Amino acid sequence: MAIKILASKLVSRTIRKKAADNGIRKFSFTGNDDTKDKDGNVLTRFFSSFLKFTSNVLGEAFRIIASGLKFSFTALWSGVVNAFQFLWNFDWNISDEQINNNVIAQYQSMVNNLGSVTGQSMGWLVCGVLPSSLIFVFNEPLGAHLLSRVGLEAFEELSGSIAGLATSTFQSYMTAAFLSIYRDARALIRGTELDYVNNQLDKGLKLVDLRTQLEIRRRPFIFAEKFKKGVDSIENKFVKGFIENFVEEFSETCIEAGYVVAGGLDAFYAQQHQAKDVLLGKEQTIELEFKDDGKIEAKHIV
Repeated sequence: MAIKILASKLVSRTIRKKAADNGIRKFSFTGNDDTKDKDGNVLTRFFSSFLKFTSNVLGEAFRIIASGLKFSFTALWSGVVNAFQFLWNFDWNISDEQINNNVIAQYQSMVNNLGSVTGQSMGWLVCGVLPSSLIFVFNEPLGAHLLSRVGLEAFEELSGSIAGLATSTFQSYMTAAFLSIYRDARALIRGTELDYVNNQLDKGLKLVDLRTQLEIRRRPFIFAEKFKKGVDSIENKFVKGFIENFVEEFSETCIEAGYVVAGGLDAFYAQQHQAKDVLLGKEQTIELEFKDDGKIEAKHIV
């Protein structure tokens, strides 16, 4: 019986580090006794190797992605910049119908991306891992070699795809949530368009005048466009040119400087973490094996 005490690993660890020993890839399911049942059933060996290999690849991919999603000042500043640009160019007078269509489009985008990643994963499993596992049952060295190649390629592609899926899903969900909340809040404050039409008709407003009022109500309100119109309305060319170039350079430099500051903060705390490792030593994974004679054997895994 063995008890494993797992400590956190470095992000740079890949599936090769997990499965290799001195640079030579070894598969724990190649042992004759571990993958066979008492009767040496071929299907038992096949599914054992397939499931263990698949769980190792996907598990390591998700572990590294989860580590990459940890908080960083660079990611925080990037989120602030993206949010500001979205709000700066957002039409605050967008109709409810357009909001509903955009929300549906965001959810459709999430489903499409999920379908792409799922299809990619199944492609590797069905056309890569399954044949390799089948070959492994009858020819262990060749099967192990094929599984090694398939595993590395699948890991590299799936890691990037799953990370992209997580990012795009978060962005789409946040956009859809913002649009839904804004639609409901606006309806609560000024009422829906149907309420506006009924109120105007109750006041005796003619249909011709009502159409005019609806056109005014539906006019886009975008901060970026309002600012541009304000600058364009300046008659003095010197003042206008100064403001245009000042705003353009200020915005670009501010964003760049923000990334420099955020990157410096990340680098500083990363150095602090490395200094801690130098002082106290890196965290390691240790396996404690309890022998039948009562002795305990400790083995360093990492």
